[in-house]
Amino acid sequence: MSRLRGRLTYANVTATLSLFLLLAGGSAVAARQMLPKNTVGTAQIKNGAVTGAKIRNGAVTGAKVQVATLGTVPNAGHATSADRAVTADRAVSADRAVAADRAVSADRAASADHATSADSAASAAALAGVPAARYLTNGSVLGAGETEVGGWGASGASGSFATAVIDFFPKLGREIPAADLVFQPVESSSANCPGPRQAAPGFLCIYAAFQNGLTFEGFRSAFSSSTAPAGPESVLMVFTSTASFGTARGSWAYQEP
Repeated sequence: MSRLRGRLTYANVTATLSLFLLLAGGSAVAARQMLPKNTVGTAQIKNGAVTGAKIRNGAVTGAKVQVATLGTVPNAGHATSADRAVTADRAVSADRAVAADRAVSADRAASADHATSADSAASAAALAGVPAARYLTNGSVLGAGETEVGGWGASGASGSFATAVIDFFPKLGREIPAADLVFQPVESSSANCPGPRQAAPGFLCIYAAFQNGLTFEGFRSAFSSSTAPAGPESVLMVFTSTASFGTARGSWAYQEP
């Protein structure tokens, strides 16, 4: 060591240090000359040289990713039909879903305007308890044992005839013979005509409630072709007036035998 120290001079140290600096500076210059700034591109990077471990977390953002180069995301295989996902397979009829809650009764909606009385529809064949066969029509006939009642009135000048027509609706089941036609003056009755709204089977009872200046003459047929005074549809009562203006009124009853 003492021998080396004796040989170290200022000139030796200076020369050695200059040589070291020269060599180091030349390497830097060579490096700068070999890799100028902004000259390293994809061609200079070896395939597989940049790995995930060498990329700083968060350094690559979505804007830097080319989506078209990505593969199918796991479970995204169902995405193609996802527009119809879960319940969308039934979407064809879903447009009607808003009104579908009412669809059960909607089939009856056409007649729903009548719904107020529809609850009674099951018994409509016997409206108010009366069978449909008993509804009155022009062809309806009084049933056996049933009694039909009504009112009448007549008036006429002195010396003239007055008439009163009784129409039967429903019509009677038969023509009434003259022997079964009874006119009951005011406040009178008989076995077959015991009082207003009453008549023995087969009898037509005419009850006078008021009679002034009119005298009852008898019954006539309203149809010339009828063989009896009272036909199934009507009967005519004839009066003569003995006052300046005679009037009479009352009621009638007939029971179908």
